[in-house]
Amino acid sequence: VGGRVGGGQVLLMFPRVLLLCSSGRFQNLQGKSECKLCPEGYKQTTKGSSICEACDKGQVQPLAGNTTCSECDAGKFAPEKNESSCKLCPVGYKQIAKGSSSCEACDKGQVQPFQGNATCFDCDAGKFAPDKNATSCKQCPVGYKQTSKGSSSCEACDKGTFANMTGLTYCFSCRAGQFADKKGLESALIAVQGNSASLPPVVAHNVQQGLMPLKMARSS
Repeated sequence: VGGRVGGGQVLLMFPRVLLLCSSGRFQNLQGKSECKLCPEGYKQTTKGSSICEACDKGQVQPLAGNTTCSECDAGKFAPEKNESSCKLCPVGYKQIAKGSSSCEACDKGQVQPFQGNATCFDCDAGKFAPDKNATSCKQCPVGYKQTSKGSSSCEACDKGTFANMTGLTYCFSCRAGQFADKKGLESALIAVQGNSASLPPVVAHNVQQGLMPLKMARSS
């Protein structure tokens, strides 16, 4: 065969034949007798090529000598070109679509404690997630409640109610002889008989039992 052997071609000596490199292979040098495999992270669909093409973002090729790249599954991503493997979405993130180059942060009120997931979980009632990309829900503090799932905050107990535990979905109503004159109280106050002073339950109990003078209770 006369002339020079160009890129993407190889010259066989016996018999002396000029051949094109098959798809998935390439040859960037002249006068060579063998084609090279496209490396990991690359592909080549056409014959007679002198180069290989990098896999796009969101796609990978873990093996050498291939003609195509594969999309990353949901819950995974490939942030750069010519990647050989997909990465798992980190905790606090999700990716529902295939072939993605990034992951999406979980919204407020949602969490994802595991890697490589396609969705985020709503916080249960009585819990909340105030920030994006959270990995766990927080319990509503004392004095607060949350009746809905997927919430980013909790609601203060109304006047006349209280919440003495964390993670509640409702507030307790004051019973007879009790009152709550402010929002967000963790315990009800006890009305001292014959006096309108608001005293904490333990102090009021001591006054009622004669264990503490009312004057001392007011100053405590």
